[in-house]
Amino acid sequence: MAHARERTHLADCVYWSAAFHTAPLTSMMYNAPGIIANMDWWIKLKLARRHIGALSRLRRNPTFVESLTQKKLTELGAQVIILDHDGVLGANRSVGPDEAGQELIRRSVAVCGPGMVFILSNTQSKRNERRVHYNDKYKDVVYLVAKAKPDPDGIMQAAWASGAAMDKIAMVDDGLLTGVLMALESGSIAVHAKRRVLDEPLSAWLIRLGTTWPQYAIARGMEVLFLFK
Repeated sequence: MAHARERTHLADCVYWSAAFHTAPLTSMMYNAPGIIANMDWWIKLKLARRHIGALSRLRRNPTFVESLTQKKLTELGAQVIILDHDGVLGANRSVGPDEAGQELIRRSVAVCGPGMVFILSNTQSKRNERRVHYNDKYKDVVYLVAKAKPDPDGIMQAAWASGAAMDKIAMVDDGLLTGVLMALESGSIAVHAKRRVLDEPLSAWLIRLGTTWPQYAIARGMEVLFLFK
């Protein structure tokens, strides 16, 4: 049954490729799971429109990272947990997780087991440093190198590596139009996570101001346009 689900989602990705003209279909056959080469803002908006109801519910009811206890993670029903770094495990552009991020990693591994927790971040400037850091300090997790979310590359890599079906993978992310949208479009478990407390320098706060916060504003605007007519 799991393999049948995987084939279904691969077929969905072929549809995305054909619909958005972002990659030849042969890339799916010979370069899986790297399906979509580029996901520009127009595509993000089209996907967001498709999932505006779910995005609205998640925006209005975020889950605080500090409250993601082992019990709550278990209740997700996931076999695999993917964690975003910036804004979830630590401050933007930081190399490793802070204390709350470390605790979330520990709880996730306790629920899913070693090798079933993945780190996935869009920040390319810190990719190499983070890969070395996580590989060295956190032997039970896997740092993914993938195309930028909401491209499904990362979540499909996790599915292939773990053998889990898409609907048994949870994505914990603070980005409504990145990780959260990727999870919704992939048929996975979307967890819109926010930090109750995040110790970050001014530079990191400014980066978040220009990356994560606009996603909230766009999602809110789309709610007004499409849900509250």
